[in-house]
Amino acid sequence: MIIKSLSMKNYRPYRNPDTINFASGEKPVTIIMGDNDLGKTTILDAISWCIYGKEHYKQNNDDKLYNKNAEIDLKKGNELDVVVTVVMEDNDNKTIRFKRTQKYVKKNNGRMYKVGKDDFVIHNITSGNDEKITPPNDYVDINLPKTLREYYLFDGERLLEWFKNDSKALKKSIERLSQLNLINNVLKRTNDCLDNLSEQLEDLNPQKAKYVLEKKDLEEKYQEDKENLEKNQGLLSDERKSIEENMAEIAELGSDPDQVLEEINSLKEDIADLKEDKKEADEEHINYLIGQLPLVLSYSLLNDVLHRKITDFDESIDFLYRLRCGR
Repeated sequence: MIIKSLSMKNYRPYRNPDTINFASGEKPVTIIMGDNDLGKTTILDAISWCIYGKEHYKQNNDDKLYNKNAEIDLKKGNELDVVVTVVMEDNDNKTIRFKRTQKYVKKNNGRMYKVGKDDFVIHNITSGNDEKITPPNDYVDINLPKTLREYYLFDGERLLEWFKNDSKALKKSIERLSQLNLINNVLKRTNDCLDNLSEQLEDLNPQKAKYVLEKKDLEEKYQEDKENLEKNQGLLSDERKSIEENMAEIAELGSDPDQVLEEINSLKEDIADLKEDKKEADEEHINYLIGQLPLVLSYSLLNDVLHRKITDFDESIDFLYRLRCGR
């Protein structure tokens, strides 16, 4: 079923009869935009309340559905109707109208009280007819089961939370409708039977059971290797595509891609040669520093030569020897 329109009167922030006409045709997409707390999620709650009699996303479901401003303007003793109407088109192109109404009364003490239970009616309004569908809840259970509400009516802002918390119930409902649960049960039963047969085979013929087990392991290993091969082939294909894109970008620069690659390789070789030359220069520098170390250590003796007189010949010879040895 497809929602065609939604009307709200005195419902939450929507006071005056507000109607939203949803898109139809080949691309039935309606975008509702607005800041936070302006009533976007309330639209989903209105649809949920109209069809199922209960808001789904309202965290504080206080049962006070009426508009606050309407409450203020309402005179004591008067009644206030909260009305939500949803118009849909079913699979047979019939136009169906869902309407739920809840009455409130303002007592003399100024407080609002609910008057009885809400009134829920469904009409087939195709071609101007106004055929009442009874009982309405049975029609909802058949055409819009509550267990599938999360499938066709969910809040995009709470999408991650929806997947985390409600996906299990949704999965069970979909499996029930599509009979997937039956297939899963048959598959589980088949696997149990295979396990029992394997145990019996092991009792009757242990050697053959061993071969069967090894065959199963090899098949699983083959499947795993096959998946890895396909994955690696995909990665290889991506790398080839990346290389082709890079070559195309180089070609756009106006140069021969092969020539550019040769120049790149030549520059890499030059860089390697420069690194080797730097290494040799560093070694020569270190050797030079080591060779000059005795002079550095003999600085104090050279200073004595400059600042004192040496008269004794033996003392001069000893001094020169010490200078040569760097003592």
